[in-house]
Amino acid sequence: MSKHNFLFLCTLSLMALPLTAAPRKVHTIGDSTMSDYKPAATPKRGWGMYLQAFFNPDSVTVNNRGKSGASTRTFYETDNLWPSVKSQMHAGDYLIIQFAHNDEKCKGEDVYVQNAKLRAEGKDTLTDMRGTEPNTTYKEYLRTYIREAREMGVTPVLMSPICRAYFGKDGRINEEGRHKLQSDNGQSTKDKDYVRCMREVAEETGAPFLDMTERSREAFEQAGKEFCMATYFNCGDKTHTSAAGGMAVASLAYELISQAPELAELQSWTFFPSKEQYTAYAQNIEESGKKAALRERRLSYE
Repeated sequence: MSKHNFLFLCTLSLMALPLTAAPRKVHTIGDSTMSDYKPAATPKRGWGMYLQAFFNPDSVTVNNRGKSGASTRTFYETDNLWPSVKSQMHAGDYLIIQFAHNDEKCKGEDVYVQNAKLRAEGKDTLTDMRGTEPNTTYKEYLRTYIREAREMGVTPVLMSPICRAYFGKDGRINEEGRHKLQSDNGQSTKDKDYVRCMREVAEETGAPFLDMTERSREAFEQAGKEFCMATYFNCGDKTHTSAAGGMAVASLAYELISQAPELAELQSWTFFPSKEQYTAYAQNIEESGKKAALRERRLSYE
């Protein structure tokens, strides 16, 4: 057999082999309730740290890019956050978008509008630039993420933010905890409802909407204030979850994904891990984080 014929047959053989597709990615962008944390540094855990446990790793890789302190505006405009996520996205991927906690920093007003009023009154302006107004700038940034993701062939998914553990005397989470802010006179106002506004953007753009606010409210109220504060929110505040809380919210995210008719393809790659599998996954996060911290300390002494 000639050398050329041998090479030709080898080429045909390689072409006949089944191709293994690279795993798709599920990118998650949001704030501190989603972001990664170093286990040795803090008890806080974002739910995005645990989402991979619900996906077949041969089919899907979760790229958790939640950023502590981020709002829709600052994630897009500062620190090269959004451009770096876009550089990792490819056609066929999914993008889960969850913001609002830090968009509320200006009490439902856009910080630029608020600063213009303060300057007109001769007062000092605000330096925290995260605040967006839900009906205007908040919606605009959500639309921008959706448009730019779709331009890349990526499917955007809007997921409303988890509740804050703002329990009332009746054992229910109040409106502020559900991201529905109040007006100056203390009366509830439809105009400052971030979840409603996210839902409206979803309806307008045709993006899937997963109501994590309502689902987490149901779960937290069912568990009860005492249990939630001792187990899910034992990090010193009513916003950030512990490992148990992060795992619980990740399971709710899986549940919402599995129930969305528009996400049939994504559902085909999910599975619900057994308690043993999930526990082992969470323990691996803790152990890996502690080992990484030890390596860093050793290097600092060398």
